[in-house]
Amino acid sequence: MDRFLAGVLVDSWGTSSANFTRLLLRSFALGAPGLPRDGMSALPQQLASTLADVRLNTAVRSVHPSTTGDGSHTVTTDGGTITGRAVVIASDPASAAHLAGLPPTPMKGLVTWWFNAPQAPDHRPLLVVDGRHGPDDGPPGPVWNAAVVTAAAPSYATGGRVLIQATTLLDRPDGDSDERTVRAHLGDIYQCATGDWEVVVRHRIPRALPASPPPLHHHQPARVAPGLYVCGDHRDTASIQGALVSGERVAGQVLADVGAPQ
Repeated sequence: MDRFLAGVLVDSWGTSSANFTRLLLRSFALGAPGLPRDGMSALPQQLASTLADVRLNTAVRSVHPSTTGDGSHTVTTDGGTITGRAVVIASDPASAAHLAGLPPTPMKGLVTWWFNAPQAPDHRPLLVVDGRHGPDDGPPGPVWNAAVVTAAAPSYATGGRVLIQATTLLDRPDGDSDERTVRAHLGDIYQCATGDWEVVVRHRIPRALPASPPPLHHHQPARVAPGLYVCGDHRDTASIQGALVSGERVAGQVLADVGAPQ
């Protein structure tokens, strides 16, 4: 269980809040983990589908109170300025801290390797962890979890190919292990040859997940200033679920503040 939680929390040293860990375990026990058929981008696409005006690939440079004195804010972007009586910053923690003047959020990092394989080493839709003991009470290699993604979501590959992921943690000395070492550990985990697996991409994400040290401070204020709101997993619990809950809380706060029906 510790190995599984370390991968979920991106924390191999057990520094995360016990209360947050219990919340995660409750979610896993009561829910059914899954993957969107069309990839993770299906989530923001679904949210954007009901919006009238969506501008993509436009960097936001600053958010400041407008000069009207009515609580509205002016958003400066590479495509011009926009003024609104309610501005919601729904971004990564570093951008939110910069735009809203908030304290920085400590982050956890990981590396995910994606392999294209001719056949599956395991046909079960399971997340695999290595429970054996290695250095510093970790596994005997750099991989903390792996999965045959197409066993759970066949749409993630075509032509009968197989997509496999393997995750290493950047709070470990071997978090940046090379391809040869990762392949060797995967071969040991699945008891198969990995020489014909093709690397699709290696994602190194040093700011993958907000840290959740004790005591747990979830449900950060939705409104950080009159007319200015911030949502994201760094404002609730460090998870996709936390991000969605935070967004719902901010939406409710905005509607209440502008006097709109909920």
